[in-house]
Amino acid sequence: MGVARGRCRATGVVAGVLACVLAVAPSASADPSSVAGGASECVPDRSTIAQCFPDKALAQAIAKQVKGDAGKTGEVLTSKDVKGVSYLDFSNSQVASVQGLQVFANLGSMYLFGTRVSDVSPLAGLTKLTALYLSDTKVSDATLPSIAKLPNLQWLDLSGTQVSNVSPLAKMTKLEYLNLSGTQVSNVSPLAKMTKLEYLNLSGTQVSNVSPLAKLMKLSELDLANTKVSDVSPLAKLTKLVHLDLSGTGVLDLGVLHGLSLNNSCEPSVCATSFAGVRPSVKLAVDGDGSVSMPAPRWLDGTVVASSSTSPAGATLDAKRGVVTWKKYDAGASYSYDFKQSFTLKTDGLAVEFSGHVSGVKPTTPSKPTTPGKPTTPSKPTTPVKPTTPSKPAVSTVTMYRLYNRFTGEHFYTSSSVERDSLVKVGWRSEGTGWVAPVSGAPVYRLYNPYVAGGDHHYTMSVRERDALVKAGWRSEGIGWYSGGSVRVLREYNPYARTGTHNYTTDAKEDTALVKAGWRAEGTGWYAVKAK
Repeated sequence: MGVARGRCRATGVVAGVLACVLAVAPSASADPSSVAGGASECVPDRSTIAQCFPDKALAQAIAKQVKGDAGKTGEVLTSKDVKGVSYLDFSNSQVASVQGLQVFANLGSMYLFGTRVSDVSPLAGLTKLTALYLSDTKVSDATLPSIAKLPNLQWLDLSGTQVSNVSPLAKMTKLEYLNLSGTQVSNVSPLAKMTKLEYLNLSGTQVSNVSPLAKLMKLSELDLANTKVSDVSPLAKLTKLVHLDLSGTGVLDLGVLHGLSLNNSCEPSVCATSFAGVRPSVKLAVDGDGSVSMPAPRWLDGTVVASSSTSPAGATLDAKRGVVTWKKYDAGASYSYDFKQSFTLKTDGLAVEFSGHVSGVKPTTPSKPTTPGKPTTPSKPTTPVKPTTPSKPAVSTVTMYRLYNRFTGEHFYTSSSVERDSLVKVGWRSEGTGWVAPVSGAPVYRLYNPYVAGGDHHYTMSVRERDALVKAGWRSEGIGWYSGGSVRVLREYNPYARTGTHNYTTDAKEDTALVKAGWRAEGTGWYAVKAK
C-alpha cells in the first residue's frame, strides 16, 4: 500500500493536523503528445489549458487541479502536468464535455457524477482507467459502447442515468463493481459472465429475474431493493454474499438462502442487508373444506413468521403447513396480511427486521385443492455450504501497524512502514501491531475525511458504504489491505466524536471496555490471519 496522499498540511507543528507524508508517485507514463486519440488541438508544452479543453467548466477544473487556480486556463499545459494526473474529480460541477481528457494517459480514476456529461467516447483510449463514476449524468444507452471500449475498467457507476439496456457491457469481464440503481434496466443476462463482480447494485430497477446472477461467485454485496424480484433461490450458492438488500421486493421465502453467511456489520445509513417492507403478491389457495390460505413468510433458517394483522380479520397461522389461513372463502373480499419480526443474524449477532405487506391474488377457478402435499420444496439444502475453502493457510501475510493521534483521538492503520514512520515523526504514537492481514482476499477500503479538524480515516469492506461516503465528500484512498483468515477484527463506533469515530481491534477486552464507555459495538469489520 502506498503512503497517505494529499495531506501535507503539517509543517512542523502537529496540533491536530493529520500528517505530512510522501505523495504516491504516478505510475509509469506514456508520452502524452503521442497518445492515440489525443485532443486534436492539445499539444503539451505548447497548448494552453483553454485550448486543450473546449468545455469552459472542464478547463477551469483542470486549471485548479494542475495549477492551483481555476482562473489560470490561459497557462500552458505542460508534459509534467499531464504525467502527474492519475485522478480527476469533477463531481457535481457544470462540466458537459470530456473532450481533451484523453491527453491524460495515466488517468486511473474519474468522478463525473452529477455533471451534464452524456458522451464519454473521448476516454476510449485511456488504458489505465480503472474507475469511472457517471451517476446522475445524462448518460444513456447510446453511451455504453464507448464505455465498453475501456479495457481495464473495474469500477463503473451508472446509477440514476437513462440507461435501460446493458448488452454493450457484456464483455466487460474485469468489472468488480457495477452500480445500475435507479436506471430502467430490466434484463441482467448481459452480466452473467462478469464473474469478477464483488458488488452489484440493481435497486430501483425493473429487474424481476435474478437467474443470470447465479454464477457470480465472487459477489459479496447485492442490492435488489425496490425491484420486481420475488424468487431469490438462484442466489443460494453465492457463498461469498454477505450483504443483501431485499427491502421493497416481492420476496416472501428467505429460507432458500439459509446457506449464506449474511451480516449487517456496517453503518446503518448505508448497510446493505435488509428485508424490511417487502410487498409480495401471492396466489390464494381455496381448500376443499372452504377455507382459504396464503403462504406465510419464512426467515433464513426456515422459521415461519406470524402475521401482525390480517384482512379480513381472524386469520391464523398454520406453522406446519407454512400458511396463513382464513376459515371461509369470501369471493367478494380482498385478502392480505402484514407481518413484522426482528431476527438476530448468526454471523454478527446484529438484529435485522423482516417485515412487509402480503396481498392475495384470487384464483380463477376457486377450488382446485392446491395439490396438497407439494411441500413448498423446503429449502433445497444448498449443497451443504461449500466451506468457502477457508483452510488453505494464507500463502503470505503482511503486518498491519496501529497508530494513535492524541490530538484528534484517531486510530490509524497501515501496512506501510514508511507511512508509519512518517506519522510517528510528526507526533503520532505507534501502538505496534494491530493484526496480521493476508496479501490477497476480500478488499478493505480506506477513506479520508478532509473536512473535520485534523482529518479522519474510515475503513470498510462495504463498497456501498465506501461510495456513500465518497458522495458525502470523503476521499477514496483505494484498497488499504485485505480481509481473510479466522480472527475477527471488531468494529466500534463513538457517536459522540467528530474524529476518531471508529475503532478496530482483535482484542475482545478492548471491545468490551469501549462498549461499556459508551461506544456502539458494530460487530465484525473484517477478518485477520492472526491477532498480532
